[in-house]
Amino acid sequence: MKVLLISHNPITTYQSMGKTFLSLFSEFDRDELCQLYIYPTLPDVDVCHSYYRITDRNVFESYWHFGKVNGRKITIKDIDTTKHDFYENEKEENFITVKKTPLKTIFRDVMWKLSRWYTKQLKDWIEEERPTCIFLAPGEAKFIYDIALKISEDYKLPIITYICDEFYFIDKTDGPIDKLRLRVLQKKIRQLMKKNSCIIAISDEINRQYSKEFKVRAETIMTGASIPVNGERKTETQFKGITYLGNLAYDRISSLIEIGKVLDGINNSFGIDSKVFLYTRSLSKDVENRIKDINSIEYCGYVTGDEFIRTLRKADALLHIESFKDIYAEKVKNSISTKIADSLASGNPLIAYAPGHIASMKYLVAESAALTITNPVDLREKLYEFVTSQEVRIRIAQNGLKAARHFHVASKNSARLKTICGEYSSEEHKNI
Repeated sequence: MKVLLISHNPITTYQSMGKTFLSLFSEFDRDELCQLYIYPTLPDVDVCHSYYRITDRNVFESYWHFGKVNGRKITIKDIDTTKHDFYENEKEENFITVKKTPLKTIFRDVMWKLSRWYTKQLKDWIEEERPTCIFLAPGEAKFIYDIALKISEDYKLPIITYICDEFYFIDKTDGPIDKLRLRVLQKKIRQLMKKNSCIIAISDEINRQYSKEFKVRAETIMTGASIPVNGERKTETQFKGITYLGNLAYDRISSLIEIGKVLDGINNSFGIDSKVFLYTRSLSKDVENRIKDINSIEYCGYVTGDEFIRTLRKADALLHIESFKDIYAEKVKNSISTKIADSLASGNPLIAYAPGHIASMKYLVAESAALTITNPVDLREKLYEFVTSQEVRIRIAQNGLKAARHFHVASKNSARLKTICGEYSSEEHKNI
């Protein structure tokens, strides 16, 4: 058996999806994996036999180089396990760090559609690797579905599709262009599902919706923690504050600001000094301006790799947030964040502030695994109780560890995925 992982991001220790892959495939042997990916960075772990990368910049520049898309085969000598960076170099970062809009997403899909990305070099790499099935982790870009469908058709490879975010059952869009983008994507997803052999769903909500709509087998495998599940809850000697490790996309900054303002009020009223320690990538000027007068929010920079794990472990409490705006809640309504698995496994108590109807909050409420705040009206009362009561924090941490042991042990979840991939790696697919 050899799985061809097709995705936007490589397997890494420093990016959410990269860490999810690292967990999902933790029980696979190195020779059982190869990866085709898009993002202009490099893996920082040697868990695949080989990687092949085609970036947006490769495709864009092909229009000025006689149509030739210069992809890149990446082997073990290209991997530096001490370097954890989102971009391979500054030139790649400058090319990709532009604000995403529906129109730009459509342009990107057209750019890929009209390019000659399916090169002899890529085909030679596939034939060298001899995969027996495809594991596709798609998204809102249509072109990655086309890549998987083309390779599947040419090499007679079954497709297993990983659904960890909602891109099909979307009720709200951001204007007419976004509505057009969504319709085109939905059509492509329907095309994929006709060829799809099995869905790996990150939540039971996704499992139920997709298996019912597309009449295809679906299995729920929740994200395994990227750290071992702690043997016991951590007990802080003095509560200093709440740590947030993650990005601020999808307007999460608004929820963070609400927490900061409420915490400022609690600190001032009761003479305490609790903080929100913010670990994220560099802040935009807009975000800096929005948080500059909030005393309880302390920006601590960005951590990856071993430093991320140390920061996670030493936190007094951890924070999960989502926006309460409908258009952003819609995008995460059926997903369960990778950070939740790591947070519960750490043994630290978790605060979750997000709309109650989304899958992550339903899960945390059902397992009593976090202090869940689903209404801004309740924020002050519940946050005060959490900050001032060690008993409350201990109870939450204990419940979180219980959920982590049951749902988020990476080895157990990965072994299940390996069995499923093996089922579809039949003899007829082993002779490319």
